[in-house]
Amino acid sequence: GSAGLEYESREYAFEQGKLVLEKQETQTAIAGRAEFQRTVLVRRGQDMKEIKRELIRPKSTGDNAEREVRPK
Repeated sequence: GSAGLEYESREYAFEQGKLVLEKQETQTAIAGRAEFQRTVLVRRGQDMKEIKRELIRPKSTGDNAEREVRPK
């Protein structure tokens, strides 16, 4: 498997009595490669805007991952 490196995280807030998505972070495996892509979206007004995209390369020890920020 991905040793826990694939995940999705969401943060919500109440707005006018309803839950609305405020932040979403996903990290998924890149097919055919030993790398992962992390994407962070935040709410700006009524829209979700991507604020970060990173390429994650797990170290061979599996303890920590290296991060490389790639421009969109």
